[in-house]
Amino acid sequence: MIDPVIFSTEIFGINLTLRWYGVIVMVGVIVGALIVERGLRQRGENGDRIWDALLWVLPAGILGARAWYVFNAILGGNRTYLDNPASIIRVWEGGLHIFGGFLFGTLALLYYLRRNKLDPWLFLDAPGPAAFGARLADDRAGTAALAAGHRFSCVAQEELSIRRDDQQEL
Repeated sequence: MIDPVIFSTEIFGINLTLRWYGVIVMVGVIVGALIVERGLRQRGENGDRIWDALLWVLPAGILGARAWYVFNAILGGNRTYLDNPASIIRVWEGGLHIFGGFLFGTLALLYYLRRNKLDPWLFLDAPGPAAFGARLADDRAGTAALAAGHRFSCVAQEELSIRRDDQQEL
């Protein structure tokens, strides 16, 4: 199995860890933003607006992804977050959900667009190809690289092979 940690270091007594999944997600965000920027320019809008919007969308998306995960865990009977509410902020221990990130990120984008009097349909249309690519990359590249999901598992023997749960080798 591939080690999920790229490296770890301590700065001012705080342990900082860089993980593969975080790198994959941020590369996806940057590539997606570049695609949206290009789409906005093709539609006659200032493409730089997407970078300003990301200042709202990314934090809201991360908070929403965590909130959705915690809410689902509580509904599923996990009492960890009720017994120890401080564990809710421990994102580094795992637990983000794409649906919450998408919902809260979209709400933050709509707020940004309304506040700046921009056309929401234009900004919701431009990221279509990027959203599809991001979801595909998350499902395939991220999961396969980490062997963390239920769709794929990595088996290290003489060589690294990736197999689907139905044992079909890729």
